[in-house]
Amino acid sequence: MSSSVFTPELIAEAQEIVDALNSDLIVAESEARAGIVDPDRINGLFRSAHSLKGISGMFGLSGVSRLAHDLESLLDGMRLGKVQLDANALDVLFSCVERFGALIAAAAEGDENLEVGVDELVVRLKNVTSGDVGVGKTELTALVDLSADVVSVLTEYEEHRLRENLKKDRNLFMLRSAFDLSNFDVGLAEIDAAVKPLGEVITKLPSSKPGESGTIAFDIIVGSDSDAESLASAISDDRVEVIPIGKRGATQRAAVAAPVAATPLAPSTEESAALLTSPEADEGATIRSVSRTVRVDIRRLDRLMNLVGELGLTRMAFEKIGEGFRRLQGFTGLAAELHKEGRNFERRLTELQAGIMEVRMVPLANLFERMVRIGRKVSRELNREVRIEVSGEGTELDKLIVEDLADPLMHLVRNAIDHGIEAPEDREANGKPREGMVRLTATARGNHVLVVVSDDGGGIDVARALESAVQKGLVTPERAAELTRREVFNLLLLPGFSTRSEVSEYSGRGVGMDVVKTKISQLSGIVDIDSEPGRGTTVTITLPITLAIIPALIVIVAGETYAIPLNNVQETLALEPSLVRTIENREVISVRGTTVPLVDLRGIFHIDGKGRPDLPYGVIAGVGQNATALVVDELVGQQDIVIKSLGRRLRKVPGIAGAAELGNQKTILVIDMVELIDEMARGGGDGRA
Repeated sequence: MSSSVFTPELIAEAQEIVDALNSDLIVAESEARAGIVDPDRINGLFRSAHSLKGISGMFGLSGVSRLAHDLESLLDGMRLGKVQLDANALDVLFSCVERFGALIAAAAEGDENLEVGVDELVVRLKNVTSGDVGVGKTELTALVDLSADVVSVLTEYEEHRLRENLKKDRNLFMLRSAFDLSNFDVGLAEIDAAVKPLGEVITKLPSSKPGESGTIAFDIIVGSDSDAESLASAISDDRVEVIPIGKRGATQRAAVAAPVAATPLAPSTEESAALLTSPEADEGATIRSVSRTVRVDIRRLDRLMNLVGELGLTRMAFEKIGEGFRRLQGFTGLAAELHKEGRNFERRLTELQAGIMEVRMVPLANLFERMVRIGRKVSRELNREVRIEVSGEGTELDKLIVEDLADPLMHLVRNAIDHGIEAPEDREANGKPREGMVRLTATARGNHVLVVVSDDGGGIDVARALESAVQKGLVTPERAAELTRREVFNLLLLPGFSTRSEVSEYSGRGVGMDVVKTKISQLSGIVDIDSEPGRGTTVTITLPITLAIIPALIVIVAGETYAIPLNNVQETLALEPSLVRTIENREVISVRGTTVPLVDLRGIFHIDGKGRPDLPYGVIAGVGQNATALVVDELVGQQDIVIKSLGRRLRKVPGIAGAAELGNQKTILVIDMVELIDEMARGGGDGRA
């Protein structure tokens, strides 16, 4: 089938299903380690596989459909207790999820070969399925007080759940109630919700005992550790009979006199069908959430954001018109009214901007879950015992930033396992637990998000890192002797740096951390490394929440106007002559005990014009040892800007992120402070102040 059929909507929906599979599988693995197999979790996996099979088969993704079919068979075996969720099964399940992601990505790129790796996984799935022996059929009527007619209509899965409850020595009950035909689905949903905290709804069957005219009766079989009175109290509906069933129980009826709960609006027909056919009470909620979701191409949101930027320029134009009216006699009243409406317009514009930004934001959960899967695979293939923990996965970032963060984050996770975590035997010899730990955390701080990848491995050998840097010519022996511990870690971010002589399949071919630094710099982010020998390494990535529309500091240098994104700016200060010192022919200032070098745009951009004023300003960017002060002549103020590309010819100008419009047909350059600092560190410009 032509790849043109694979629409963005199809790809997005398929990827959502794969993300759901991955999320449930990660939790299922964690539960399995604790000896827990949650039937709801297995059902969720089964439903996702079934949905993926359906959508992929409908649109001609034959490889995905075929693999999903066999995955569905394996999960069905798990639902029925015929297949165990052991390490072997988990390995195959994770491999399937990884292959689904690769095939869907290939379809999105227009690749016609969408069968790669499927045959091998199909064989592995069949081997796992055939390796377990099915349970024999036991006469349930001998174990519970159910008629043969009722048992005969139970599905294989319902029969399995009944056996599981018996194995766990749970009490079994039949809940019998009649509901109005007009809203019986609402009544069933209410009972489902009331019972779920106390046990499991095994099945819902139309009762053999007819109800009154205009009603329909149901028999609901429930397994619970609670007694009949507790169950009846939780249901709180005198129309419901709670009947204990089982080998021990004589049939007893417990009814609780309580007011009937208010009836909510009836769900849709699709939801009613789901309640009757699925053991999950939240199936209807899933249908509702999907129906309320709209997929929007991010480029449309970009266009909307550009329009917001244009409206901001229009607002400033109106302000200038108002200023003109205020200077004219007889127009002060009109000017005041124009100013008032301008303020209202500004508030609405701010709300519109915030609304569009909210639509662009996505949580980091899916990205973190992908990293867990990747880390699991790498640790298994390297024979490392590693547990990966995540926190702050609900933290949100612009979708485009999250997508571009995937590759550097994957490199860091692989690097932590390959270079950081020691072999289990070595860890034991050093008094550590055999199992290493890699943590992914995300924290929101104002307009930034901190993403941290840390491990409890061997850490970085500072002496070895310095030796490698000197050998590669990245630093002179004299300079190496003067470097602080943090400055040594910054050397790891330079191109070509590596302390490993052998090639690694997992964390690069000696490329090192510069690939991470480059990508994060493109996102206007900062990378910081800290490490302690024997205790581990921490890499902190600081990112702006969005790059779409950003607040900027407008400055003037040598008569030219520039914009500096505020997410790069730490503070500004007047450069009093007494603050400026000279070290090794370079001007520096001291900011709260930290020596910060001064950088002048005149030297970097070779700007001709009037010299520096007597009292310039310093714009400090970066953190700690990475901080740099950009010397500017004037601070004009703050303004929201939309950064626009300079085009192909000017796209690679060092230190320039793009252009922005200020109004009055004036376009200015936007300074990329992160790249500017890097360029100075590499000696790419004479920015001596």
